Amino acid sequence: MERAGVLFAAACLSACAATGEVAYRSPDLLEALPQRVAVLPFDNESLSFDAPDVLRRMVSERLGGAGPGVLSISEVDERLHEMGVTDGGQLGAFSPSEIGKALGADGLLYGSVEEFVYQNVGFFRKREVRLRLRLVAAADGVRLWQDIGEDANIHITLSKKDAGRSFLEGVIEQAAEKLLKIPLQKEAERAVEDVLSKYPRR
Repeated sequence: MERAGVLFAAACLSACAATGEVAYRSPDLLEALPQRVAVLPFDNESLSFDAPDVLRRMVSERLGGAGPGVLSISEVDERLHEMGVTDGGQLGAFSPSEIGKALGADGLLYGSVEEFVYQNVGFFRKREVRLRLRLVAAADGVRLWQDIGEDANIHITLSKKDAGRSFLEGVIEQAAEKLLKIPLQKEAERAVEDVLSKYPRR
């Protein structure tokens, strides 16, 4: 019974994710790939204040490690601060061309944290991260690529005894993550790996 409930929940989650996913790849993407990409501050649609910075740093580090041409976050933030931009929600006040010129980048990677949630009610525990990335040409703002990365861990129990144990495990788990300042680390890493596995490369 418990296994059936878990499978049903997982199937529902997968179905919702599939219907909500919007992927895009420009027909001339490979020819238009930028040489210097800036990973901009992420928008935040989740309830976590930490999520945008955590995920942005993961994306930047992995892209930078895969090859040259990715500006460091410190360099990007320093130049954005000079423009008066301190978070992703302020980027809309400037055109891609203005941002690109200020950063010396011909490609801009926008991000949006759509889900960064930890729910624990004993009978039901869910850890979920979902991130959308969008690459645009700085010169004219033309969208080159867009996709979603996500990961979720769901635990369901129908026994009161198991629910109490599950709730306690969840509390301990969350407290440890807060102490180490690595919220939803495994799910965040897998969501980033998921979306970057689809990121365009020459």
